[in-house]
Amino acid sequence: MRGNSHVRCEVGEKVKITSNPYLSLFGTGFFDFIAKNGGKYTKELAIQFSAETYQKVKHTGMYRCVRPEMIPYGACYGDALYVDAVLKYFIPGVPVNGGGGSAGGGSSGSQVADVGRQWIGRSTYVFGGGRNTNDIARGIFDCSSFVRWAFEQVGMNVSPMGAVSTETLNKIGTQISPMEMKAGDVIFFDTYKHDGHVGIVIDQNTFIGCQTNKGVSIENLSTPYWTKVFKGHVRRY
Repeated sequence: MRGNSHVRCEVGEKVKITSNPYLSLFGTGFFDFIAKNGGKYTKELAIQFSAETYQKVKHTGMYRCVRPEMIPYGACYGDALYVDAVLKYFIPGVPVNGGGGSAGGGSSGSQVADVGRQWIGRSTYVFGGGRNTNDIARGIFDCSSFVRWAFEQVGMNVSPMGAVSTETLNKIGTQISPMEMKAGDVIFFDTYKHDGHVGIVIDQNTFIGCQTNKGVSIENLSTPYWTKVFKGHVRRY
């Protein structure tokens, strides 16, 4: 179903979703759950699905609530409020990621740039981290594993979990001019080596990534450090 599903979400007005990044944090099982419960997305259904699924998997110790307000509901599987959070980026009636439109620069546009915000202030940079499910559940990443994880959340496998690096990420997609970069594009920096650091473009001025001294954060490209290490390498997946 990934990339080919058409679901109508009633949040104020109907918005046609032509691919499933909005629901990807739950996986394709959520589509079946919606189909069995009226066929239309509601926030209440998302909370119910999250809570029921969490009861089945909480024994693994790999899941925790990404939103504190969901703790009283026990809705700690995925992000029950993610759909509502991202709908604010879209205008009803405008095609998204298909049907004659584009979600942004990359294949998943602002969705992939937005999905990592949940880790701001709740993550840790560890070189070589984020290459197993235990690290990811605890918010442990390095720059390349964070980018891989973010794209996975919107249905794209850009590198193997255990083998992702800036070298695997800088060989896929198409290189574009920095003047053309948009949300969802992947940006590289020459830090300790050529293409030594990587992040995801939010707009012409900012990007999100897992930074050595901060964990996941949003950075301004106009600061002296990023201006110095950015050499113009941007890719579109």
